[in-house]
Amino acid sequence: MFQMEMKLISVFSVPPDVYLFIRSSSDESKLILTCLATGFYPKEVGMTFRKYHTPLRYDEIESSGVRPNHDGSYQLRKSVEIKKEERDEYDCFVSHSSLKEPITAKLDAESLNPSTANTEDLKYVLLFLQQDKRVLLKHHTAAKLFPCFISLSYFI
Repeated sequence: MFQMEMKLISVFSVPPDVYLFIRSSSDESKLILTCLATGFYPKEVGMTFRKYHTPLRYDEIESSGVRPNHDGSYQLRKSVEIKKEERDEYDCFVSHSSLKEPITAKLDAESLNPSTANTEDLKYVLLFLQQDKRVLLKHHTAAKLFPCFISLSYFI
């Protein structure tokens, strides 16, 4: 009897949604910068933090590893501890096969000063850049997060 082997080949890809935010650290002179890429497919994605466009060493970055979402897409979260006064020197660089150009997420220099903020009940704003370059504004309330404005741009 003749057997036919069939393979399903995926011909689509979905770009990541990228979020960047900061929160307090146990060291009062530092912050934890976190980058989240979510909703992407296929699974392979590149993400790194950079300081002045120079990638940080692997051992400086904490990673969740790529994890599945409930809808079959994937997510990846990475965090790094940084000095408060240097927060505007960092960005998160994300590359994926669905993107024509990588995404660079950077905290704006105008972000509010966490040392003067009430960290118990804060609203923060996320700017989110989709593949079609529409900007969406999302408001969240969470304890221990600092108000910050996030700009995402394509890096060439």
